[in-house]
This record gives sequence, structure tokens and C-alpha cells, in this order.
Amino acid sequence: MFTFALTWASEGGGDALTSWSPNLLFTGRAMITGLDHVVLVCPSIDEAEARYGAILGREADWRAHDPAGASSVIFQMDNAALELMAPQGGGPAARRLNALLDQEGPGIKTIVFACRAISEMRGVLERRALKPDEIAEGESIDRASARLRRWRRFRLEESAAAGVRIFLLERMRDDPLAVAQPAHPGAVAALDHVVVNTPNPDRAAALY
Repeated sequence: MFTFALTWASEGGGDALTSWSPNLLFTGRAMITGLDHVVLVCPSIDEAEARYGAILGREADWRAHDPAGASSVIFQMDNAALELMAPQGGGPAARRLNALLDQEGPGIKTIVFACRAISEMRGVLERRALKPDEIAEGESIDRASARLRRWRRFRLEESAAAGVRIFLLERMRDDPLAVAQPAHPGAVAALDHVVVNTPNPDRAAALY
């Protein structure tokens, strides 16, 4: 079995991401259960899918298009997923992604932690002064199969998270990607860890 580590570096005083070894953080019923996925923003979804499909040695598990102007491809592995995202068309999502690519270039832009009891989890992080926004519901439809995924999530304010884009997400119980498809021999079966490059390790340790 192979595992796969990702790295995200950022400029300036903020921290930078790479990957995460799943652990459990218990806070009553509210719980961070591990890494759900990382989001890698790229200019071309087709080129990125081909490239990472070759790196991982597996086919994508999900392909979707957001009418707001974003296309996404997901590789679901045993413990976490890699989501590729690219602008498509001229909607508000496409404008945000194009601006992000212009400012920072392609790369890993977001880390999404999986959690249980998301309403309680939001309250926990609000009390810790991490400034979560309101919980929002989301959904995605796979273009090939028309299967539906649904989730609830919220984002931490970047200033409270040392410049890292962090979301917490709770998948609905009927998520088609809840179980990864068996990997071919020689394929990457799991993501290994996230690395955070930081100019302030004490601050980062306190945050995480």
C-alpha cells in the first residue's frame, strides 16, 4: 500500500499546509474525526485530473460542475480525499478562483476537517475565539452517474487561523463517497499527513 503526502506553502506571515495524519479530538459529542479533504486549485480541471490520476494511479471518483463557475474532481482514498477545483465559465465562483490563481498561483488552498455534531463543534470553536462563520448546507451531483452528495460545513476566519483556509464539514449519512473504491495494485490508497510551514511554530501549535 502506498500513501500520499501533499504540501501547501504560503508567502508572507501566514502558515502553509501540506497534509494531516487523522486523529480524534474529543469535545463532548462534538468531535473532529480527521481530515476530510484538501482542495487543490488549478487552471485546467482536465489537465489536473490527468496529472493527479497518473500520480495516484487511480481514476477519479467524482466529477461535478457548479453553475456559479467551478468544476471539481475528487479522488476519494481510504482516509481522506483530494479535490481538484478549477474555474469554469464566468460566474462568481470562477471569478474568485481566477483571482486566487492570479494572486497565489495553483496549489493547495484549503484544508477541510471532518467532524461530528457540527452545530456543537461550531460552538466549541467560537468559544475558542476562532470566529467560525454560519453553518451552510451544500450539495454536488456527479456528472456521469447523477448521484447526489450532501454536507454541512462552516469556515474559520482566516485571521484567526493564521492565514490558512480551514473548513469543518459533516457529510450526510448517505454520502456516495463514504467508502473508497478499492485501489488497483500499486495505486495510492491513502493520504499520509498535512505539513504546515509556519514562521511561528508556537502559534501554530496553539492553533491546531
